[in-house]
Amino acid sequence: MILSASQKRKAISLFSPTVKEFYNSAEDINIAGGAIRSGKTHWQRLRFLEYIRNEAPYGCDLLITGKSKGTVERNIVIPLLAYLDPTKYTKKERPNYVIHYKPRNINIYVVGAKDEGAEELIRGGTFAGHLGDEMPLHPEGFVNHIIGRCSQDPGCKFWTNNPVPPTHWYYRRFVKPIREGKQKGTYTHFLLEDNPTLTDRYIDSIKSHYAGVYYDWFILGRYVAAAGLVYSEWDRKKHIISREIIEKYISNGFINQFICGLDWGFEHAMTLVLLGFDKEGCCYVINEYKEVHKVVDDKWLKEVLKPFLRNRADEVICDSSRPDQIQYCDDWSYKNKMKIDFVGAAKGPGSVNRGINEMNIALKTGKLLISDRCTDWHTEIEGYSRKVDKDGNTKEEVNPVNDDLMDATRYGHDHFLTGGGSISVV
Repeated sequence: MILSASQKRKAISLFSPTVKEFYNSAEDINIAGGAIRSGKTHWQRLRFLEYIRNEAPYGCDLLITGKSKGTVERNIVIPLLAYLDPTKYTKKERPNYVIHYKPRNINIYVVGAKDEGAEELIRGGTFAGHLGDEMPLHPEGFVNHIIGRCSQDPGCKFWTNNPVPPTHWYYRRFVKPIREGKQKGTYTHFLLEDNPTLTDRYIDSIKSHYAGVYYDWFILGRYVAAAGLVYSEWDRKKHIISREIIEKYISNGFINQFICGLDWGFEHAMTLVLLGFDKEGCCYVINEYKEVHKVVDDKWLKEVLKPFLRNRADEVICDSSRPDQIQYCDDWSYKNKMKIDFVGAAKGPGSVNRGINEMNIALKTGKLLISDRCTDWHTEIEGYSRKVDKDGNTKEEVNPVNDDLMDATRYGHDHFLTGGGSISVV
């Protein structure tokens, strides 16, 4: 059935706020992300159709891209043309794949991003809009070329993506800054419930097939690292605990030992993690601190570190790569009668993987719980991954990104397991 623009708008009004948010988006870059099977591509096609019919300039050129010409035809072109009266468009595939929309004299070029000579096909072109299917599968250089070629106003781009690891160039360049309001654009997050074609039974069924980080990735659409994930046992539903419960455990004496972990930083983040341990050996991440471009001096120690410890921990386990920093902090503590010991974390062959293994065991056995207020910690662990070789095989070596809070936690956790930790009198 072919819907008129007014019929489409009426149909859209019956659907979720998420759908209406994306359908009304008209920024420079408009991203539909989120869960698998959430209807992102369907709503992207409808939004682009509205753009073709009513918003793009008369007589302009538009661009549609996907991983390959075959996938973009299957995912976008065939379903898109099904909405149109066949008498209102023509399509030719050689020498270039072009759809001509007659009512507004618009040419729509279809290009596979990874097809041979793809960049040449748009070189020299000027486009007033772009539909990009599965943008993380496009080469970054090709995406740069698309942005440069969409120079005719309004130049709106409508993109889709499934979740990628937070280390992926696409997430770092577009998704993260747009969601944080640091870059012009809109990001709309779709869930299974936003797809009106799915039954409740199907939604319940597909949710039951995933757990842990894979649930976060496929069902919740979170940008986490699944392949090569260091802490594969992490599960938000199992491991996040309310701060109020933690404070109750502290006040009644059930949590009675405290350690602070510290990872040095300047260009990358300086981090602190306050850990508490209960009488059964369970570790709680109580509080976090993460800031870049901070210098360890008397002012920082007095105004940041001391209040962070809250008179609970009197041991700070530090990255041992900076003995000069450790000595400076120890001297400050002695000079100001703080009674805080700054200790270098144990390091040696295999110490990193040993500490990671101990934390994974703690996650698996429910012996590591994280405060719901430690949101940076939640984000870090979901992007903390091992390196992958050119063939896609996971290596033992850990990526040196998304690791600042993870390292600080590991220092304190490992120290406790080897007999450290201050006992609090509450």
